[in-house]
Amino acid sequence: MSKIERIKAEMDGLDVLPELLRAAREGWETLHPDHVALLKWYGLYPHNSRDGHFMLRTKVVQGKLTLEQAETMASIAQDFGRGVIDCTTRQCFQIHWIRLENIPEIFARQERVGLTTSGACGDITRNVVGCTLSGLAHDEIVDGYATAQAIHNYFLNNRLYSNLPRKYKISVTGCAQDCARGLINDIALSAAIAGDGTRGFNLRVGGGLSSHPRFARWIDVFVTPEEAPEVVAGMTAIFRDSEENRKARGKARLKFLVDRVGPEALREELERRVGRPLRRGVPKAPGLSGEDHIGVLPQADERYRTVGLVVPVGRLKAEQLFGLVELA
Repeated sequence: MSKIERIKAEMDGLDVLPELLRAAREGWETLHPDHVALLKWYGLYPHNSRDGHFMLRTKVVQGKLTLEQAETMASIAQDFGRGVIDCTTRQCFQIHWIRLENIPEIFARQERVGLTTSGACGDITRNVVGCTLSGLAHDEIVDGYATAQAIHNYFLNNRLYSNLPRKYKISVTGCAQDCARGLINDIALSAAIAGDGTRGFNLRVGGGLSSHPRFARWIDVFVTPEEAPEVVAGMTAIFRDSEENRKARGKARLKFLVDRVGPEALREELERRVGRPLRRGVPKAPGLSGEDHIGVLPQADERYRTVGLVVPVGRLKAEQLFGLVELA
């Protein structure tokens, strides 16, 4: 058993919160050495300098923010993060130079506007990514935001799925461009229309990059928005219960389970988990090119436009984020 598996067997990552809040009062040095790794379950990574500074990651479901949420994150970066904030490739915010004594205030500010760091890191279901133009895009097949939010709500602080063999990434894309990079996520729900006109998602599983890159693979499953949370939970339970994946962290991702058992066997087990036959996938569906919505583009309501801009290397000054809030 690896060191992190031993630590997780002794304490669930979500149970480290009382110790985190105690260390915020008494000092970061009082943290149990084994439990520093569990702070990831609440979005915290220690800087390599080990001088009491941390990076804090905050989830933004499908990358969609209210003005209040964006302004809150800008204020946290300004007050506690030396005025710098990062936008990640998986639609999270990251702020460096955070000190644990500021965590209660930061968490309180986030809670007031409906943001959370719970599950932002660690061996748990991560932020659910998707099309930021859901509900607005002119070429949308299905609005994926409600589905992404339902999946997020189901897994948030759910101890049935808080000790997975490794990190677990979910993408829900309702637009024709599949902009959320579904193919490199563990779970990829990509927009499709069934033969009877039902709008929903094709399911692919086991994507990921790193040293053993894989595209998410076709397992011939189509789900409606209403079915999606249950089916994703079933696949996640299969991954959770795979003891083989816990033997070596370098081969602990879902993609290695797909390699071992194959898509057909995985589909059969998924049907067993959900307790019913699943509809077959839609072979003729939009491509998975992963295009971004950059520039001035039409909305479904032709009176309006969307404006997509690039943030170089994902880094903003807090004052720039405040400026975007003012523009919006």
